[in-house]
Amino acid sequence: MPAKAVGGRPRRGIGSPGAVASHRRGRRMTLDDSRLRRRVQHELVKRQSVNIDFIFVHVTHGVVQLTGYIRTLRSQQFDLKEELKTIEEMVRQVPGVRDVINQVKVPL
Repeated sequence: MPAKAVGGRPRRGIGSPGAVASHRRGRRMTLDDSRLRRRVQHELVKRQSVNIDFIFVHVTHGVVQLTGYIRTLRSQQFDLKEELKTIEEMVRQVPGVRDVINQVKVPL
């Protein structure tokens, strides 16, 4: 069954090749970017030494942008700047990542 037209253009559903999975600040994230975003988020969850609840991941054409901030969990003592470098390197190792723009803040 073909997709219904919206505004004179065929509507693209989730399963169609040109589907848009997310839209943020005027940039569109393709399904490939959406999959890559999920992979990056999965890798971030593996870091159990820091609270990554406030790290936000956006992917555009394979370029990963990390924003937000990190903090330690339950008064553990870690050098957050070193942890952030480790996280960035870990994200760079995810297949499909072309570059990483790291804008995550470390609290003083």
